[in-house]
Amino acid sequence: MVDLPLLAKLIAALPPEASLILLGDKDQLASVEAGAVLGDIYGQGVPDIFSPEFARQIALLSGEVIESGNVYAGIQDNIIYLQKNYRFSDQSGIGLLSQTVKNGQYQEAAELLRSEKYADIHWTELSKSEKLFKHFGEMVIDRYQGYLKSATSGSGIPDNIFDLFEKFRILCALRVGIWGTERMNVYVEKIIRDAGLIKAQDIFYEGMPVMVLQNDYRLRLFNGDVGIILKDSEENDQLRAFFRDENNGLRKYLPASLPRHETVWAMTVHKIQGSEFEIVPLVLSDRDIPLITRELIYTGITRARQDVDIWAGEDLLKKAISRRISSQSGLTDALQNSPKEILSNSKPIQ
Repeated sequence: MVDLPLLAKLIAALPPEASLILLGDKDQLASVEAGAVLGDIYGQGVPDIFSPEFARQIALLSGEVIESGNVYAGIQDNIIYLQKNYRFSDQSGIGLLSQTVKNGQYQEAAELLRSEKYADIHWTELSKSEKLFKHFGEMVIDRYQGYLKSATSGSGIPDNIFDLFEKFRILCALRVGIWGTERMNVYVEKIIRDAGLIKAQDIFYEGMPVMVLQNDYRLRLFNGDVGIILKDSEENDQLRAFFRDENNGLRKYLPASLPRHETVWAMTVHKIQGSEFEIVPLVLSDRDIPLITRELIYTGITRARQDVDIWAGEDLLKKAISRRISSQSGLTDALQNSPKEILSNSKPIQ
């Protein structure tokens, strides 16, 4: 999700001898700021074929024969498209559905969802009916009760509690509205409180998941970090906010010392790129919203490993899958129209 100005600053800060490797999915959501860098670099017009010179170098170094054509040694020689998915099979319901959405094929996507041929994809029509809200409440209790029992037992291991929490996540397209994260988090909290799964009488309570919204370099907590409020046996069972760190360990903080944060039973799709969960209900909207595009739906679908349930009205789903993000920065044209200049300072393959 890197934006164009940030990438420009990164490149300007690199020494001349540095190599830069960008790794990501060009079909996911772009940055909220200007530019869709990976999409622009890949470009709609970049051929999926290498230059003859590059093909010869690869054959010389590896013995592998790759397809080449009568094209300049341009940006395509610097793009590798990874095609094997390790999160789910390409022939699974999730894999097939994500491909149809990515390609803008609404009819094919609708047929997959309606066919009931694949047990890992579902479609729930959104409405304001009592039956739908009852179904939502049952789903929340079913999916979160194991996690909450472990989180509130006092004997659960924090690392295992994190694993349980990461199995299920409600993803929303929006922050505001009936089906936005602000209301959904309040609604989920009411459901699990009424079911006796939590005792949410204070600001913080056992099992409460929180997401940091502001960088705090002193505490080493950053925007998007997710923690869980638990009793700390080393501190007389006082509540602490536990976070996993980059070394697979755990850090803990006084809840009151946390930077700006929010409860996170439900998250926006924009906040979860790079994450994965076993089961994902993808809650879009009951009416058409221009911000909901095929990239957003594709991103939400591909967060699930085992099961995804799309909650959306049919009219919205049809329009959204047909709609793409438009974030033109001029980078595609710059790369395609001057390949010789771009590669003139690049190092040959050794």
